[in-house]
Amino acid sequence: MHTGTIMPEHRALLLFLSNMYWKHCCRLILGLVFCVSAILKLCSVEEFELYIFSLSVAGFGISSVAARILIVLELLTGLCLLARIYYREAVLSCALMLGGLTVFLLWRMVAGDNGNCHCFGEAVDLNPAESIAKNIILGVMLALCRDCRVPSGRCCLKYRWLCISFLLAVAAVNIVLPPDILLSLGRNPDDVVSEKLEERLGEEALGEGARVICFFSTGCEFCQKAMKKLSGIFSRNGLDYSCMHVFFMDTGDMEGKAAEFFATNAEGKIASYSILSPLDFIPVTNGAMPVIVLVKDGKAVKEYDYITLDESGIADFIRSVPYVQRQSPEHHIR
Repeated sequence: MHTGTIMPEHRALLLFLSNMYWKHCCRLILGLVFCVSAILKLCSVEEFELYIFSLSVAGFGISSVAARILIVLELLTGLCLLARIYYREAVLSCALMLGGLTVFLLWRMVAGDNGNCHCFGEAVDLNPAESIAKNIILGVMLALCRDCRVPSGRCCLKYRWLCISFLLAVAAVNIVLPPDILLSLGRNPDDVVSEKLEERLGEEALGEGARVICFFSTGCEFCQKAMKKLSGIFSRNGLDYSCMHVFFMDTGDMEGKAAEFFATNAEGKIASYSILSPLDFIPVTNGAMPVIVLVKDGKAVKEYDYITLDESGIADFIRSVPYVQRQSPEHHIR
């Protein structure tokens, strides 16, 4: 019975696709990409947790822990792919992460987000469209190497060790790079500026009603991160930016630096701000930065640093005090 023949070029293609060496190359590349992606996120974990927080899905504490869990899951998936341990589970985890991330990126594209999606942390800047293309390529590789698992009986590890490894990895990451929610436990920042606010600035500079007074330097890394945190808190809770006033330390060319500071760290929203000379700024803060103070009718109520910023505390404070209509932001140098 004539069954037909396979053309030479088709036979070569089938042999090429069925070649186990090719499949293992895909497996190794996929595993390395997942491991490198997790390590790069870990190197810039604060930016990654701020990105998750900026989505307004959860509070900062939950976002910080979630960021670390995602990194650990990604790293373990990559390692399992490389070592062919729990391979079926690793393939499933990989498929779910690629699929879930692609759906998320499509949502961000529809929302008009063209910024870095943090797939590779701060090291590689990929927008949602570029990251989706990357996921499609990785998905094809995953389809090719899905049957590269070790034959049954070759691996004697039990499922409980996978669970234990995951929990230990999560614990290790949170110990080595603890989220702010853990660092802030039992931490009560000193009243760095409270006693000096009225003396140095006067009640008129502090305003009426509930205000969030910030002491920043535009070049301070932690001030930038604190502004991103505050921006997320204000956006998530629908708070009015007129309740915030920033005192910048003068470092020269402040109009341009202040505009860039808000554009980069506050989603382009501009709070009212003043510029203090170092001779005025440093005595108020004792050189500490960033410092965030909740002020009610010119009196300091609560003080935070970058680590102890409390979303619910700030939101409840602003909502508890009657709103006071304020004039347009004034930018001046003292």
